[in-house]
Amino acid sequence: MAKLAEEQRVDLSLKEDVIKLEKRAEGFRSAALKQLEGAIESYEAAAQTHGVALDAAEKGLVAAKEVGFDEGIKMFSKSVSFNEGTIKAINKIVSTLRSNRLR
Repeated sequence: MAKLAEEQRVDLSLKEDVIKLEKRAEGFRSAALKQLEGAIESYEAAAQTHGVALDAAEKGLVAAKEVGFDEGIKMFSKSVSFNEGTIKAINKIVSTLRSNRLR
């Protein structure tokens, strides 16, 4: 009988420890998910800003081509390529983050 009572105390103690640890882990997971959502929002804001820069660079490229400004053509072409590549990379990152997050 004493052995059974001791086993029940151990079981109850372990159960309480597990519950505390699970709640703590859930808090960490919840905080990580909030941070992940913040990172996704930041990436999306960056992509949008790169889009605005891309539009400006494309306009600059057209204008540089119209007047034959070779240095401007080179500079705006690099900017167009940079912003297109960056937007593509950001979109891939956001997609990966969204598809791999756990609720």
